[in-house]
Amino acid sequence: MTAYLTGLAACLQELFTSTADYLGRLTGFIQRQRHLTAAQFAQTLVFRWLAKPRTTLEALARELGLSPQALQQRLTPAAQAFLLALLRQALQRALQVRPERLGLLDRFRVVVVEDTTVVPLPPALAEAFPGCGGGSGAGEGAAALKVLLRWDVRSGQLLALSVHAGRTSDQELAASAADLPDGALHLADQGFFSSQRWQAFGPQQFWISRVPARTLVHWRGRWQPLAALLAGTAAAQLAEAVLLVEQVALPCRLLARRCPAEVAHRRRQKLRAYTRDKKGREPSAAQLALGDWLVFATNTTAEQLGPQEVWVVYRCRWQIELLFKRAKSLAGWGGSLGRTPGRVLVELYAKLLGLVVLHWGSLLGGGPLNGVSLWKRWAEVQDFGRRLQDSLTQGAQAVAAVLRQLARQLARIRPEPKRQKKASTRQLLLNPQLAP
Repeated sequence: MTAYLTGLAACLQELFTSTADYLGRLTGFIQRQRHLTAAQFAQTLVFRWLAKPRTTLEALARELGLSPQALQQRLTPAAQAFLLALLRQALQRALQVRPERLGLLDRFRVVVVEDTTVVPLPPALAEAFPGCGGGSGAGEGAAALKVLLRWDVRSGQLLALSVHAGRTSDQELAASAADLPDGALHLADQGFFSSQRWQAFGPQQFWISRVPARTLVHWRGRWQPLAALLAGTAAAQLAEAVLLVEQVALPCRLLARRCPAEVAHRRRQKLRAYTRDKKGREPSAAQLALGDWLVFATNTTAEQLGPQEVWVVYRCRWQIELLFKRAKSLAGWGGSLGRTPGRVLVELYAKLLGLVVLHWGSLLGGGPLNGVSLWKRWAEVQDFGRRLQDSLTQGAQAVAAVLRQLARQLARIRPEPKRQKKASTRQLLLNPQLAP
């Protein structure tokens, strides 16, 4: 952990000083020497909003020695381009901790989870960031920003964090074979389902996915929709070699397990509520029928992961949902006191950078699945936000001193107790026999 701390200190100090000033000039945010530097702008916005997401523009301006109006005038497209460039530079640092032993996950070099979340934007941004509520810019949902996040839940490395128009399809953003090293396992929900993309995976690149209800499956000599195949299955479980999607004929294993009646009922209730809310219609009969089953497709072999082990490993995908919840609850995503488009975008991009810092800082307490609450770790990093900001201009040694204090504070967080009734993901990875 000492090497990680030293590397993090050097990264933060360089990123938010010399790199920020260079990118400020490169993006045109700083065109001539002024009282305000790009580094001061980035440090103040990122770390003040990291420590207190509802910090006002007046407070930020006061710290920068500007009037609120002067700061507002600097929240331009150039400022947005500068913060996004700084974000890209941050991700290139590839900070990670040494993966610990995690049972089933030790069979793979990296375990990559990815997902997107949508942040609503002011209607005036509908042309640049069209949402799914129409492109006129006049109605609710007309403008939205989609954030893609991809990371390795073994080492904690952030592999991608990017922004796109809310209308962008998840399949357009999903990790390709070029994005994954050999020995990688990729986990994503059915919004990322793409047989064509998986067909390009190498022999040492693996995937597990949920399967849409209407997917055509070749089994026992004929093609049929997944829902129809399962409807004709009397057994409680299915584990078969099949082909997926008639146009591609992707070879894989299809694994299905029938859900208890009460679980199936809850799943159908949630499906009806989601489909009515998001699409304004009722779910299809095939979707409702699939509520009786938990279904996965994978190119892993039975020797790598048995049917029950596939279900346990796929639970790791929930870690990215929890990360988005922390981002919105603790880091203030989706919440802005601003009303102008420029202010809202600058704040969101600064908070994306803040999330990177929160994540990196939390890794001083170990990997993502080490059994210590990431909510508590993020909260501790937030408490150190102002101290980290103050140390940035004093050199990497000063930043390292603050990080050592943070690491000691993180070490005081007790591991979460083992659950007796419903085992945690970590417990199941270490002992799959605990799975129901």
